[in-house]
Amino acid sequence: MKRGGDPGYDGWTTELVEECYFTDSEWFTQVLNACFINGFFPENWKTAEVVLIPKEGKDLKDYKSYRSNCLLPVWGKIVDKLIANRLTYFLEENKILKNNQYGFRKYNSTVNVLQGVTEFIGELKALSKVTCMVSLDTENAFNSVRWNNIK
Repeated sequence: MKRGGDPGYDGWTTELVEECYFTDSEWFTQVLNACFINGFFPENWKTAEVVLIPKEGKDLKDYKSYRSNCLLPVWGKIVDKLIANRLTYFLEENKILKNNQYGFRKYNSTVNVLQGVTEFIGELKALSKVTCMVSLDTENAFNSVRWNNIK
């Protein structure tokens, strides 16, 4: 994880959690494994502190002049990354994902999908066909999904 980032509302930083790991890696691992074994993601690890950052050169009376930044606890970020890594590994190993799934996959980036879309449009254009595209952005979906459904 990136070092030097802002801590969550609990004040813990990546460096502090890293020191916990180096001090007692067995305890650290037990804490995280307990979350998986018990299907438990502490509510306070999902609670964010929202900080509004003013955009440069904008009227500060207008709400659109601010960029929001959610400061999440580091422990929650770690569990989130572990879940994502384990899920990705499981899906890749069991060949569950389709070839046209690009998000969260090694060697399948947005560049690949854009190349495919460009080729598809080019092929249809050559045939004088009309194209239409629908895009779904599920960014930040994990924070809004019910934990019971994930279990």
